[in-house]
Amino acid sequence: MAPPEEAAAPKRRASTLASHDLVDTGITFASGAAYGLTTVAVGQPFDTVKTVVQSRGGGSVEAARRVVAESGLLRGLYRGSVPLVVGGTFMRSAQFGCNDLGRDAIRASGAPRVKLFGVVDSHVVFGGMCGGLGRAIVEGPTEFFKIRQQLASGWAARDALSGLGARTERRRAEARWSGSRDAAAAATWNIP
Repeated sequence: MAPPEEAAAPKRRASTLASHDLVDTGITFASGAAYGLTTVAVGQPFDTVKTVVQSRGGGSVEAARRVVAESGLLRGLYRGSVPLVVGGTFMRSAQFGCNDLGRDAIRASGAPRVKLFGVVDSHVVFGGMCGGLGRAIVEGPTEFFKIRQQLASGWAARDALSGLGARTERRRAEARWSGSRDAAAAATWNIP
């Protein structure tokens, strides 16, 4: 039988690990939120112009002029950004956080790590799938509202979740078939 001080050591380590994991998870969610805000601040004008070009035709310069003439510089180019600021912040936060939580959960479960083709770590793939699922749950409705606002068209609440299943499955497949941890992260995190 182990001496009492050795028996108490795993409990101390476990509680330290749990608080450390909570801090790490909080940092991961906060990093995702910061990424989401930055993405909107930098990319929204380009996305608005792209959406207008796709829906109404013409070139991007013509579309940008039209949007600015209709709504002004900031209101025009950042139209549709409120749902994306809120949703993008939660979307990236959920993506980063769920990836981290999923990867930690499978590692803690004792599930064997499998290296497919000597490169792909099964725990990273599972984390990527969890991150993709977290993102998809937030992304579907967010994209719906953003596009409706960019095109200044109406919407119905029942339409907000249409296509969620296909988006979720696409993200899972991308994470599953990526060739490395970096590729899995890219497939899950950076695909529009």
